[in-house]
Amino acid sequence: MRLLSTIKANRKVQQLLALLGILLCTTTYAQTSTYTFLGSVTDGVNSMPLPGATVSIENTFFGTVTNFDGNYSFVADLNAGDYTLVVSFIGFKTQRLSITIDSTSDVINNFSLSEDLLNLDEVVVTGNIVSTNKRQLGNAISTVKGEELQDNGSIAIDQALAGKITGALVQQNSGDPSGGISIRLRGPSTVAGSSDPLYIVDGIFVNNDSNEVIDLGGNTQNRLSDINPNDIERIEVIKGAAAAAIYGSRASNGVVQIFTKRGRAGETKYSFSANYRVNTLRKKIDYNQVPLQWENIFDNDDLSTVPVERYDLQDEIFETSTGFEAFLSASGGTDKTKYFLSGSFLNNGGIVKSTNFQRFGFKATLEQKASDWLTLTGSFNYTRSESDDIPNGGINDAYGVITGFLFSDNSVNPAPNESGVYPDTSLLVPRTNPAEGVNRFDFGQIVNRAITSIGATAKITKNLSANYLLGLDYYNQSGTGYIPPGNTSPFSDGFARRADVNLFQYNSDLNFSYNANIDQHWTSATVLGGSYQFEQKDFISSESIGLSPIVQVTSSDTGLSTVFESRNKESFWGTFLQQTFGFNVLKMRLAG
Repeated sequence: MRLLSTIKANRKVQQLLALLGILLCTTTYAQTSTYTFLGSVTDGVNSMPLPGATVSIENTFFGTVTNFDGNYSFVADLNAGDYTLVVSFIGFKTQRLSITIDSTSDVINNFSLSEDLLNLDEVVVTGNIVSTNKRQLGNAISTVKGEELQDNGSIAIDQALAGKITGALVQQNSGDPSGGISIRLRGPSTVAGSSDPLYIVDGIFVNNDSNEVIDLGGNTQNRLSDINPNDIERIEVIKGAAAAAIYGSRASNGVVQIFTKRGRAGETKYSFSANYRVNTLRKKIDYNQVPLQWENIFDNDDLSTVPVERYDLQDEIFETSTGFEAFLSASGGTDKTKYFLSGSFLNNGGIVKSTNFQRFGFKATLEQKASDWLTLTGSFNYTRSESDDIPNGGINDAYGVITGFLFSDNSVNPAPNESGVYPDTSLLVPRTNPAEGVNRFDFGQIVNRAITSIGATAKITKNLSANYLLGLDYYNQSGTGYIPPGNTSPFSDGFARRADVNLFQYNSDLNFSYNANIDQHWTSATVLGGSYQFEQKDFISSESIGLSPIVQVTSSDTGLSTVFESRNKESFWGTFLQQTFGFNVLKMRLAG
């Protein structure tokens, strides 16, 4: 009897445990449900769709961006209750909507955004990859949209920034089709050193040295010419001490943050653009057109003249050239996986004869939502550029065509004789005949560059998030120069040079961000970040003077050869802490 009673009791216990387990499972299932958030975001003025607007649930990891038609859709596993939908877009006021979700699986809301004339709600990035909005910042950040950088005749980002940033001076250093650009933000901190700002592309610290691997008389290339303006989503510029406070001493001249395009959820969208350009000399300089010449130039007392014919040597140097650019991109994905692919081609002729610049580019960006709290990103950008150059001439090497033009006697016909020999047009000092320089000199550069990164964003708690990014930048720049023997330059016996620059750098950044509402009046935003950066740059060059008739490369068999090499390694590390308090921010946002 006791045995039967014990068995019955055990059965009752098992039944109670099973029932309790079912209740627990049912309760757990009832606590979290799957909801689909969908709707549209439009411009409040003209009701046009706003593609790329961010729609998210505040204090959660759920959200998305609108597609090309301004529609959004994402899935979230949430408990029933009260939440806040946040919608933001560059140039428009951030909109917040309090919602209550219950048993309805579809949550449909349409938003109409109004223009933010002061850009106080514009989301910007500080500390490399930590986002905030301008309303909470104590310093000014200028923003340039990607649309403003396109269709303006510029082949590089720095050229396209001209006239678009207050307090920024953008100047082109030469008329070469890939000529360097200098950007000076208000308040540079050095006189003898470089005044260039620090450039960051999608969190990757990129190099923008103007390497003159072969002496072209000041005609250098900026390495920003390796980045296609069509790939840019927006650019943010931080000037003054605020940049150095976040990014260290390397940013004492300001920071230019470049953000490239990323994929958006929805059907794959293709974009194609093509441009045809014409490059021409803006204005010729005045030159001697008097059809007379002193009969004896070495006798100041002899005023007799003889008739001569004058030649416009600028016609031998400059020409009107054409260029062509094509860009193709594909963007799409789902709520969990987004991608962006692009390819580009550029051919840009120079206003100096025999000069040209070509660029081939490929870019890929992938964003994967691994879980509700973790998002992974990866990007790869490869560029190959080739340029045909003509030296301008300078103090060190006076074999350039511009130097030759300045020292030439334009009463001498620059054209070659029947044997193909060019005459000396500079009669007092050895300088290049401009016509020979553009027709016989062979200078050029080839650059292969790769910029890539991997990153992760984690929503640790309701208020705490972390970001990590590893960025790599590598390029090889190779330049060659050749002047054949029997020329009019100071190197009449021939000249050959080869120089290479190899640069490798990477940065590893970890940032934590904690945002909280202290009470109904006060908000707090705390950002703690750290960065380690490494850079290695190797340079080697070889030069030969006195070439054999068929030799076009540097060789020990020539009359005089020199070799130069340098190596440099640098590393940087640092941390920063930024604390921001807001008073009545929530009320101002609701009122806006």
